Amino acid sequence: MNGWPRSRRFAVVMAAAAVGASGLYSFVITPAMFARVPNPARGEMLAAVFPYYFLVMAMLSLAVMMSVAIWQKAGTAIRICAGIASVLALFNWLYAGPVLRALGEEIRSGNLTDPGHPVRQAFGRWHGISQSGNLTMILCFIIVSILAFRERPPAPVQAEDQ
Repeated sequence: MNGWPRSRRFAVVMAAAAVGASGLYSFVITPAMFARVPNPARGEMLAAVFPYYFLVMAMLSLAVMMSVAIWQKAGTAIRICAGIASVLALFNWLYAGPVLRALGEEIRSGNLTDPGHPVRQAFGRWHGISQSGNLTMILCFIIVSILAFRERPPAPVQAEDQ
C-alpha cells in the first residue's frame, strides 16, 4: 500500500470500514436482537437504530465515492461499484428508511398483528427492498476492496546506467 496514492488507500479503508460496519449490523447485531428481544420491543429498538445505520452507510459510501473520483487510475468497475453503493445507501437513508419508519409506527400504534394486513404487507415489501439494496451495497464495497488490491501500483522507475 506504500506506493498507492492517498485516494486509493482512503477508498480501500472506507470500503473495508463499510463492509465491517454493515456486516456487523446486518449479520451480528440484528440477528442477535431477533433472537433475544421480544417482538414489540425489538421493533422499537430497530426503528431507533436504523436511521443511524443508514446515515453511517451513506457517509461511508460517499467517502468511498469521493476518494474513487479523486483516484485518477481507478478502474471503471471500481467507479461503477462505488456509484451503485452510494445510490443504494442514499436511497435507504433518504427514502426507504423513512417509509419503513412510518409503516412501523403505524403497525405498532395500531397493534396490527395480522400478517395479511396491507400495512404489514407494505412493510414487508419495503423491508425486502431495503435489505436487497443493503446486500448489494455490501457486495459493491467488497468488489471495490478486491479490485483496488488487485490493481498493481506502477513499477518504480530505475535510473539507466551510463
